[in-house]
Amino acid sequence: MRLLFAFGLRPAPYANRHALRFHDDLDDHELVEEREFTWWTKFYNSMYWSAAEMCHEHKHRLVIYYEELEKQAQFGYLQDWAVPVQLVHGVKFKKHGPPKEDIYATLKLQLKLTPCQCPVLEDPGGGGDMVRNMSNPIHPRHQSTLQSLGETVKLLVRVYVVQGVQMRPRDVKGDSDCYVKLFLGGKTFSDRAHFSPNHSNPVFGRLFEMEATLPGDHMLQVMVYDHDKIKDEVIGQTNIDLEDRWRTRHRATVGLANEYTKSGYNHWHDVKLPSEILIDLCQKRGIQAPYYYGNVIEVDGMLFGDETLISKDEELQERLSLAVLKNMDKLPSFGYKLVPEHVETRSLCRDDFPNVEQGKLQLWIELFEANIYVPSPIDITPVPPADFEVRVVVKNLVGIQAGDKNIFGKLMSDVYVIGWCEDEDKRQSTDIHYRSFAGDAAFNWRMVFGLKYSPNEDLMVIRRKAGLLEEIEFKKPPIIYLQVWDKDVLTKDEYLAALELNLSNMYAPYPAAQLCKPYPKKRKRINLFKRKVINGWFPLQSNAHPSQRSQAAVQNGKMQLSIEVCTDVEAVNRPAGRGQDPPMALEPPYRPDSSFNPLTHPCKSFQHILWPVIRKYVLWTLLILIVILGLVLFFSNLPAKLMTIPLE
Repeated sequence: MRLLFAFGLRPAPYANRHALRFHDDLDDHELVEEREFTWWTKFYNSMYWSAAEMCHEHKHRLVIYYEELEKQAQFGYLQDWAVPVQLVHGVKFKKHGPPKEDIYATLKLQLKLTPCQCPVLEDPGGGGDMVRNMSNPIHPRHQSTLQSLGETVKLLVRVYVVQGVQMRPRDVKGDSDCYVKLFLGGKTFSDRAHFSPNHSNPVFGRLFEMEATLPGDHMLQVMVYDHDKIKDEVIGQTNIDLEDRWRTRHRATVGLANEYTKSGYNHWHDVKLPSEILIDLCQKRGIQAPYYYGNVIEVDGMLFGDETLISKDEELQERLSLAVLKNMDKLPSFGYKLVPEHVETRSLCRDDFPNVEQGKLQLWIELFEANIYVPSPIDITPVPPADFEVRVVVKNLVGIQAGDKNIFGKLMSDVYVIGWCEDEDKRQSTDIHYRSFAGDAAFNWRMVFGLKYSPNEDLMVIRRKAGLLEEIEFKKPPIIYLQVWDKDVLTKDEYLAALELNLSNMYAPYPAAQLCKPYPKKRKRINLFKRKVINGWFPLQSNAHPSQRSQAAVQNGKMQLSIEVCTDVEAVNRPAGRGQDPPMALEPPYRPDSSFNPLTHPCKSFQHILWPVIRKYVLWTLLILIVILGLVLFFSNLPAKLMTIPLE
C-alpha cells in the first residue's frame, strides 16, 4: 500500500475523496481577480454560502460562529486546561432587585485523580495521610505545563472588530451612533472618532493592538458606546478571557486558515507554518514526526491527502500539513479539533440589565508572544461601494406554455415580464403581449436598475428606511430577478417561470434559441462587471412561485436578453430611457395582428378574434338564408304565376 502511495497511484481517493471533485466551470479569467479581493470577500462569501445565494466557489472562506467562541462544545468551551471557580464573599441585597452573590475572585483549577499504591504507615492512628510523598512521579509533559503556568507571559493582543448586529437604540429619535472602547490591564483604547452614525447594524472594520501580561491582564472588556454631544451612553459590553485562549490545547491564538496561501487576501498570518505547527504538536505529544509519501502524509498511523481546492500552486508539504491540522480530531493520540479561522458573535449586555441582550458584536482575536517576530496585521478597513446602473432589455420569449383558454377553447396566454434588483417593491414590468398562441412573445423592453456594488466584497449594498430616521444596511449578491407572468382579468395573474442572474458569476448565454438548454455543471461563467455587455438566450427555471400552490407550467422556456452594466459616469454620459422611451429609444417589436387588448379595441376584437372563427358559419348561414328566401319567394309567387296562364 505504501508503495502505491509513494508512486502517487491512488493517494487522494484513499485519503480524501472530496478533494478529487474538480470543478471546471469557473475557468474564465474574468472571475479570478484576487488583487481586487479583500478580507471582506472571504467574510461575505462565508455568510452567503447557501444553495439559493451561492457565491463563487473559487473564493476562500472562513467560519462564522453565531455565539461566543467559549460556548463552542467542539473546543471544550476553552476550559480543557482549567475550570473557573468563583469565590463568593457573602450575598448583596438590593431594594429593587434580587439578591446577588458578591464575587471577589475567580479561581482556575484542574483536578486529576490518579490511582496509586501508597506505603503503609507505621502508626495509622497518628494521621499524616495528607503529607505522604507521591508514589508515582508527574509525567514530564505535565511538569512542563505546570512550570509554564507559573511563568509570566507578555502577549501582543490584536482585536479585530468587524461589525455590530441589531444594536438597541439609545436615542429616542433614531438609531445610535456606535463606537467601540476596549479595556485591558488598566489601559483604555477608544475609537470615538470613528463612530458609525445612525445605524442599527454598524460596520466598524477596526483593528486594536495592545499588550498584556498573563496571568495578570487576562480579562479583556469590549464596550460599545452611543456617541452623543452631551454624554456618551453605554449600549452593552462583553468580557473575554484571554488566558483561556492562550492556554487551551485547541490553539485559539490564531485560527487555522481553510487553505494555505503565501500572499493575497488569504495569506497565512501565523508565526509558524503549518508544517512547523504539526511537528511541534507531535513533539509535545511524544509521537513520530510526520512522514510524506508522494501526495499524502502519514501522521500517527493515519494517511491524509491534500484538501486544497483553490490554492493548488502552493507548497505541497504545507498543504498536506494543513490537511492534518484540520483533522486533528481523527488522530488517535489527539482526538480534538483546532480552532479554525473564524469570526465569533458575542452578545452585549449591561450591568443594570444583565439578562437582556442589547445587541451583538462580531469580532475575532489573535494572540502572539510579544518578544518574537509578529506578522503584519490584516487590513479589514471597509471599502465603500460604487454606483452602477444595469440595463436589461427583454427581447423575446420562446417556449412559454399557454396557461389559459379563450371562449373558443384554444390555448393562449397574455404574457408579461417583471424584474427587480435590490427591492421587489420597486419592480419594473414590460407591456403585455396579448394572445400568445404559439408560446412566443416579443417585447424589446428596457428595464433600468440602479445598485451599489462593491467589487472587493462582490456584494451589492442595500439601504432601506426602517423608521422615521432609521436606516438599515445589508448586503446581498448582485442578482437580477426576472419573472414571467400570465395576465388574467377576473382572477389573479398566473406565475409561469423565473430567471435569476448573478451579475458577477453568471452562466454564459447561448447564441441561438435552438441551442438554449438547461445549463450543465461545466458551463462557462462570466463576470458582467468586467464584460460590461452580454447578449443571448437564457433557459428559464420552472420552479413554483411561493404564493401559488400549482407548479409552474413552463418546461422549455427561453428568454432573449441584452444586459449592460454601466458605472455612474457612463450612465450620465449615455443615458437610456425605460421601456421604449428615449433617450436611446427602442423600436416596437413585431407582433401578430391578434396581439392587442380586446377590452380597449372592440372593433379590432371583432375583426381579428371573432370574425376569423365565425366567418364560415356566417357565410354558410347567409347562403342558406338566401336559398331559403329564394325558395319562399318562388313558391309564394307560384300560384299567381299559374293563374296568369290562360286556359284553352
